[in-house]
Amino acid sequence: MWDFIIGRLPSKLILINAVFSLFIPLGIYKLNKVLHKFGDPPWKNNQNPK
Repeated sequence: MWDFIIGRLPSKLILINAVFSLFIPLGIYKLNKVLHKFGDPPWKNNQNPK
């Protein structure tokens, strides 16, 4: 049974790239939030989100 499951999994390279495709954009998003938090001018920081 394990041979069937292991045989159906994609290669390690594909799995690693899938993980990177999740974490690289997420990391960039988090980095942009931090940069905007510290780098936006004061009049942009006082806006009320709706």
